[in-house]
Amino acid sequence: MAASNIIEVTNLSFTYPRTVSGRAITALSGVSLGIRQGEMVVITGPSGSGKSTFCRCLNGLIPHVQRGSMSGDVVVAGMNTKNHFITDYSPVVGLVFQNPDDHLVAGDVDSEIAFGPEQMGWDPAAIEEGIRTTVRALGIGHLRGRPVEELSWGERQRVAIASATVINPRILVLDEPFSGIDETGSNILLNFLSSLNADQKTTIIIVEHRMDRIFSIACRMVEFINGKIVYDGEGSQFFRSRRIDRTTVQPVDDTNYGCEPVSGGPAPVISLRHITYSYPGSLSPSLSDVNLDFYPYEITFIKGPNGSGKSTLIRHLNGILTPDSGEVLLLGQPVRGKTIASLSRTVGTLLQHADYQLFEETIAEELAFAPNNFGIPEDEISTRSRRVSDDLCISHLGSGTPPLSLSAGEKQRVAIGGLLMMDTPVIAMDEPTIGLDMELKSRLADLMKKYRDHGTAVIIATHDREFSTLCADRIVRMSGGSITADYRVGNGKRVVPQGYADFAGSR
Repeated sequence: MAASNIIEVTNLSFTYPRTVSGRAITALSGVSLGIRQGEMVVITGPSGSGKSTFCRCLNGLIPHVQRGSMSGDVVVAGMNTKNHFITDYSPVVGLVFQNPDDHLVAGDVDSEIAFGPEQMGWDPAAIEEGIRTTVRALGIGHLRGRPVEELSWGERQRVAIASATVINPRILVLDEPFSGIDETGSNILLNFLSSLNADQKTTIIIVEHRMDRIFSIACRMVEFINGKIVYDGEGSQFFRSRRIDRTTVQPVDDTNYGCEPVSGGPAPVISLRHITYSYPGSLSPSLSDVNLDFYPYEITFIKGPNGSGKSTLIRHLNGILTPDSGEVLLLGQPVRGKTIASLSRTVGTLLQHADYQLFEETIAEELAFAPNNFGIPEDEISTRSRRVSDDLCISHLGSGTPPLSLSAGEKQRVAIGGLLMMDTPVIAMDEPTIGLDMELKSRLADLMKKYRDHGTAVIIATHDREFSTLCADRIVRMSGGSITADYRVGNGKRVVPQGYADFAGSR
């Protein structure tokens, strides 16, 4: 290993075990890469290109935990991963996965952040100081003492980052750290990472699709395609070669352009009337007297800070959660007392992480699950499967492949495919672009516009400004469990076909 390199990867290849369908995925192929102490490196590339697999090679998860066939060498801080176990890397490498739930092991925020220092034998005073310093730097002091299960996805993500950084590792590896974090939290995280890199000379490796987040800190870019490195060089040259500049990576500020208050129009498909909801044991409501209508022929984006109530609202739309007070109306009728199974025929819902919705053994079975339960004929299921697979670029994955063996972005597309197979009049999605590169996000945006133009009411909760810029018709903003703004964007009008009467009659 070169004296100045804290990470030296030489001719690294990795193939996952052959699936039941006979598909063997070579995630990495002949990768060689050196990273110096104190470098800031951004790794990008299409979904499924090997980025997350590469991260798991940096602390011994591959080859010691993840099954598969590895060749080549990975030497980190002078230790070859073939000869050193994960515990040897714990003080050196902080690794934060795409899904924060893969990290969280304690019941409350303080215990979670304290876990690493406790394992390293810190005394209580040092642990407290470490927690206090870290939560202040990440802007999450208000989360101290809270049960982890009460936190939103983005809040959990920030706690996971805190737990990885509190021990001051020499190397910090972050796999899509901005995906579930709000605008303010993202800016705080950017400043925090810049300070770690500049002041403590921490080596920082960030896997990210969202150029708007990393444009200002991407000194060195590494691009993966099909398990190989196709670019390794200066960030500025990378952006120039792809005609990316600050104007192209800054999404349009949807708080200011073409805004028009929402009023009038066709009958809503879903109405929330004075909805209030508190999670058990919570000191404050997650939704507080929410009144909101969702319409066909419209794509509505729900935005707001982490913990503002977006995911809780989405879970009320098809009965996953029942309000403490107020009513949810579907086509003008109360949903209280109806089963989730019956409501899912009208409202298809995608939760925040694909792992929570994938449970069949093959992609084909996953896509067919809901239509089979709906009694849809097999030939129609086959037709829908082909269409959805083409629309979401998952045909090449193989119908017999187990969904849980896929990359995060591939899992996400399969989960979206399962939702679209139901062909419901309402589509509600919570952070659907996790793990998706810009090309796939653009395809998904175009697909949502097609569904909208056929009368579907599309409802999307997200922090992804790039995605909302591509297809939002309307923005609903939340804060503290309440609606703070509701307006249409672009031309400010919802396009409804001539002769349209009401939603129920149009399907």
